[in-house]
Amino acid sequence: MGREAPTKHAQLLEALRRAYDPVHGGFGREPKFPMVEGLELALEEHVLTGDGALLDMVLHSLTGMSEGDSYDQVEGGFFRHSTTRDWSMPYCEKMLKDNTELLRLLGRVFAVTGERKWSDLAKHVHRFLQHVLFLPETGCWAGSQDADEECYVLPAGR
Repeated sequence: MGREAPTKHAQLLEALRRAYDPVHGGFGREPKFPMVEGLELALEEHVLTGDGALLDMVLHSLTGMSEGDSYDQVEGGFFRHSTTRDWSMPYCEKMLKDNTELLRLLGRVFAVTGERKWSDLAKHVHRFLQHVLFLPETGCWAGSQDADEECYVLPAGR
């Protein structure tokens, strides 16, 4: 008997593994976007199969993004993408869609790992969404926050 052809699901997971950056986390080189859907797939597959390498992929990626300059440590929120492979040069725009997707992923990662740092990060992202992107005068959410890149090189508190 011959070998069966890999399923579409198996092919997708293999493509995800090939695209993964084991040095800095995330997928591909630069510019590097969060690619939340890929991280969610890896996390869900880990939950279903117990594949620790997939969980490591998710945690390493989130750590790279959140501890690098792709996360605004002062105001909160993730920038749209990094212009560098190592998450060190953010494109200074924060999108509602990206941050809500990352918030959902962080909540799921906390539920799977129980590690408080993911819950704390999710709360910080939520605070950013509530205090910066929510517009109480209209009752609506802004789709993004764009800023002059010079703003983000100033010391905190200026």
